[in-house]
Amino acid sequence: MSSKVNVNMTISRVDGMYIPGFSINFLNGGFSYIPDWYGGYVIASGCGSGKTTAIKEMILKVFNYGVVYSAATIDECNKMYQFLVTEGPNNGLFPNDIVVLHSEFDTPGVDLNMMRSNSNDLHDKKVIICTHYKFLNEHPEILLKYNKLKNVSFKNNISRSHKVISGISDEIKYDLPRQNIFIDEVPTCKSIGIKIDSLKKSVFFEPEKYFTGNWIKNSKGEDVPEMKKTGNYVPLIDLEEFEDKCNEFKNSLGFFKEDCQSNKMRNLILSDLIYDNFNILKGLKDTESVNLTRTMSSLLYEDMKTRLMIFEGTGDLTFHKSELFNLLNVDTKYNSPIFVDENPIEFNIKRSYRNNSEFLNQLEFRNYEWDRVTNSLIDIITRPSSTGTLIVCWKGYKIKDDDPVDYIDSYDEVNKSYNESFNLSKNIELLLSKKGVNFGYKIIHYMSGLDRATNEFREYNQIVFLGDFKVPDSVVGKFNFDYKVNTTPVLFRIYQMAQAVCRLCIRENSGRPISISYTSDIDKLFIDKLVKYLYNSSVEILDDIKSASFDFIKPKWRGVIEKLCELDYELKLSILNQKRYYIEVPLDLLYEILPMSRKESSKYNSLVNYLRGLGIEMKIISNARSLGFKS
Repeated sequence: MSSKVNVNMTISRVDGMYIPGFSINFLNGGFSYIPDWYGGYVIASGCGSGKTTAIKEMILKVFNYGVVYSAATIDECNKMYQFLVTEGPNNGLFPNDIVVLHSEFDTPGVDLNMMRSNSNDLHDKKVIICTHYKFLNEHPEILLKYNKLKNVSFKNNISRSHKVISGISDEIKYDLPRQNIFIDEVPTCKSIGIKIDSLKKSVFFEPEKYFTGNWIKNSKGEDVPEMKKTGNYVPLIDLEEFEDKCNEFKNSLGFFKEDCQSNKMRNLILSDLIYDNFNILKGLKDTESVNLTRTMSSLLYEDMKTRLMIFEGTGDLTFHKSELFNLLNVDTKYNSPIFVDENPIEFNIKRSYRNNSEFLNQLEFRNYEWDRVTNSLIDIITRPSSTGTLIVCWKGYKIKDDDPVDYIDSYDEVNKSYNESFNLSKNIELLLSKKGVNFGYKIIHYMSGLDRATNEFREYNQIVFLGDFKVPDSVVGKFNFDYKVNTTPVLFRIYQMAQAVCRLCIRENSGRPISISYTSDIDKLFIDKLVKYLYNSSVEILDDIKSASFDFIKPKWRGVIEKLCELDYELKLSILNQKRYYIEVPLDLLYEILPMSRKESSKYNSLVNYLRGLGIEMKIISNARSLGFKS
């Protein structure tokens, strides 16, 4: 183990070439080398490895080349600013070289007016500090353009549509973008995008400008597009004209209305998204809509001229076998002995209910079960060896009907008691308090943000997973789409659990033992794989989760997926090997395999979302009897 993080600019041999770059020795004893090559990198250094400290040291060494630092919270951004204004002057970086962009405008270093009205001044700043939200919701040119590096030709492919081609003349030179983008933790916030429905579609539906298929004469002798499957809609006008049209109808399209510089640039992103995905509009029915979203991976392209570095402790789980990002894994991550309770907490409480009636009818049963579970929690919390217990539970119950019971968070001020509530953390806290346990623990819910990227519980040595938690397929699918990776629901779930465990003292790298408890509804397989990962710091040991069978697929979808795989062996290999795959399935055939109440594509949205979580993009087509597959 190392007592501090060491960052050095060195030269190492990479792929037969001597390449300069960063060598980093982390607190956990792990080592990473980031070559000075353009591209996207994920540094999976382990939680508590000192990655933020490493980023600080790297910024002090490369700020003259232009830096963007982005973190999840305003507090993290402010801490980075305070560090740089304190330590920067000793290294030639001064407060006037730094700007902070987030919503708390009265915080030292923050200047949103510069971004909104005079972004050229922003381009003179050596270091930009911003939140993940700001990074994903501003035009890249605002954040990445840098005026300090001149006289170098390059291609500024900020997006597929915004391309500045260099080399027109030997006398024409372009500035380089900021050379180093540091992303502290994988962003999970909402990114800028637009929802296109039939009304917005009508703004662009001008066949003479957009249709590239066959033209025929109608009954009136007029030239009209032949609306067949072979027809294709793409913008035949140039991007500038298309942007002008979008600006003309920006109110109808739901674009940003305020004419400040940053909003004008945001509107270019939205125009871009429509332009690049225009053919989607052709097949959009009157009752349908589609969400177009800018993603982090849109900043990565073949001839990019910057380095985008994501520092994510467990990035080896989510970016495993990534084809877009270079995964730099640290072999040594954790050294805490891990003890798992042999007997899980008996847990017979459901999270999801069909309707209010079912929920209320089981009230007495749940009260009895929660009393018993509370006693089990007390046994764990009050262990003499405990230095703190982190309890991770559901956020609340789910009732599927449209009229849920209206007593969420209902607190009786008179009797100082909590009614049965949807807020389980408060509920459990009340139950523990009634039994005299008021300290020694903290309750958080799954995917709250507190189950990752916080040091608040670093003194704790125990964790309890209270209630099985399935990561929604849509979440996994969106992650795969945003980052162009092929993580599976299984790996993503282990990633979530590993992040939660790493809130404990395991992140201190002191060798203190930790204890894991869990409820009986959680498959021990996942706990075993979690422990294996934390001991070995390797994703490869998890590959046996996915055998040649489809046992890991939800029974609800297993049959239809197996039948689809019988028609194309590559589909099965893609699922088993975590490869991205594209498949077109005729609606008629899908209906034969899995009949629904109505033969409509929308009836299979859940299946489409589930496959997306496996890395498979399925498009349902009409008027065809054969399958079409694309890798």
